[in-house]
Amino acid sequence: VSRPATTTPPKPLDCQNVRIIQITPGTGDYHCGCSIRDGALLLELRRQGHDVTCLPLYLPLVTEEGSLTDAPIFYSGISVYLEQKIPFMRRMPAWLDRCLSHPRLLKHIASRADMTSAAEHGDMTLSMLRGESGHQARELEKLIAWIRSNEKPDIIVLSMSLLVGLARQLRDTLNVPVVCSLQGEDAFLDSLPEDIRREAWALVSERLADVDAMIAPTHYYAQHMQQRTGVPADRIHTIYNGLDTTGYEERDQLPSPHRVGFLAHVCPAKGIDTFIDAFIHLRTVLGDTSTRLMIAGAMTRVDHKQMDVHRARLEKAGLWQDVECHPNVSKTEKQALLRSCSLLSVPADYDEAFGLYMAEALLSGVPVVQPDRGAFPEIVAASGGGLLHRPGDVEHLAQQWQAVLQDTELNKRLSHAGRTFAQREFAVTTMAERILATYTEICRRRPGSAMREG
Repeated sequence: VSRPATTTPPKPLDCQNVRIIQITPGTGDYHCGCSIRDGALLLELRRQGHDVTCLPLYLPLVTEEGSLTDAPIFYSGISVYLEQKIPFMRRMPAWLDRCLSHPRLLKHIASRADMTSAAEHGDMTLSMLRGESGHQARELEKLIAWIRSNEKPDIIVLSMSLLVGLARQLRDTLNVPVVCSLQGEDAFLDSLPEDIRREAWALVSERLADVDAMIAPTHYYAQHMQQRTGVPADRIHTIYNGLDTTGYEERDQLPSPHRVGFLAHVCPAKGIDTFIDAFIHLRTVLGDTSTRLMIAGAMTRVDHKQMDVHRARLEKAGLWQDVECHPNVSKTEKQALLRSCSLLSVPADYDEAFGLYMAEALLSGVPVVQPDRGAFPEIVAASGGGLLHRPGDVEHLAQQWQAVLQDTELNKRLSHAGRTFAQREFAVTTMAERILATYTEICRRRPGSAMREG
C-alpha cells in the first residue's frame, strides 16, 4: 500500500535508545497471535538496546516468553465491565479497583470467557472506541498518569485498532506520536449486532485520524482496511509479522505415516469443523488408509466442549484413534509438533489478516494448504510454500492435502521454498528493523519530537 514488505525500508535514525510504550490486550490464560507477535517484537527491540515498556490491558498478558512486564494491568477486565454496566462503579474507590485488578482473579475470569455475550462485547467496544467520552474515561486518565510518572516515551504503539479510542488523549496530553497496528480486527467488528457494528466501524474510521500511522501485516489487509475505513493509503505501512526463528528447525524427513496438522485457536472460525470433515473425506472417500491428524492450539472451556462433539463424529467414523489433540501447548511443544507434520492446514472461514501459524509452519519447512481468501493467497504466492483450496469446499481441501501427501517431490519443493522465504521475511529481526525504521521516520516528521539521536 505504501511500501512493500519485501523492499528495503528507510534507514532508521542513528538512535542509541528509542523509548517505546507498547499497549497490548492480555488474554489471561491462552496465547493469541497478537500477543505472540508483540512479545517477540518487544524482546528483539530490547535486545537491540531500545527501551520498550509493555502495558497490558484487560487481563494478564500471556506470551510464549513468559512475563514481559512488571507494569500494572490497565483497564482491568472486571472494572471496565462494572463501569460499563453500573454507573456508580465509575467512581469506585481505589482499594476496590486494586482488588478487582488482581492477576489471579482476572485469570479466573478469563477461563470463563464464554459467559460474555456478543451484545455485551459490542457495548464495551463502542465505549472503548469513544475513549475520553466513554464509560471507562477514568481508566484512560489512570493510564496517562502512570505514563507521566515515568520517563516520557518517544512513541506509543497500540497493538490493534480496537484500542484507537485511546489515541487522541495519549497523543495530545503526552505530545508524542501514536502508531496503531492493524491485526485482523475486522472479523470481530463484523461479528457484532448490526446496529452496533455500523457505529463501531464509524468510530474506528473517525478515531484512526488520531494516529500518526498504521502498520498492517500484509498488503491485502492494508488495502482492505483502507477501503473499510477510508483512511489515506499512504498512512498505512505494510510490514510482515515476524517470530524469533530459534527452535523452528527443518524436518529431517517426511513423517511416516503422514500427519496433517492444525495449529491455531481450536474453534469454528478457524475452520476446525471443515478440517475434520476433510480428514473424514480423505480417509473414507479418497482411499487414504494411514494419514493421521494433529490438532494443537489455544482451547477455552467452550472449545473443549465443542471438541467432545468432534470426537463423537470421529469415533463414529472409526477414526478417533488416528487423531492427536494438544491444547494450549508451549512454544517448544509447538515447534516439535510442527516438525512431526507433513503439512499444515487451517481452513479459516473468514478473511484473515495474516495467520501467524503459516509463518510458524513455513519456518519449520512444513508446506501449507490454505483457503483462497484473505491474506492467504498473498503469502502462498510470495513464499511458494503451499497450495490453495476453494474456501469451504471440503472435497477440494482433501484433494489438495492428498496432492501434497502423495507427491514427495512437490512436498520437498514447497518445504524448501517456504522455509527460505520465511527465514528472510518472517524473522523477528527483519520485522524489528522495518518497524523501527517506520517509528523513527514518524518521529522525524513530528514537530518537537523528543527522540534522541546518537
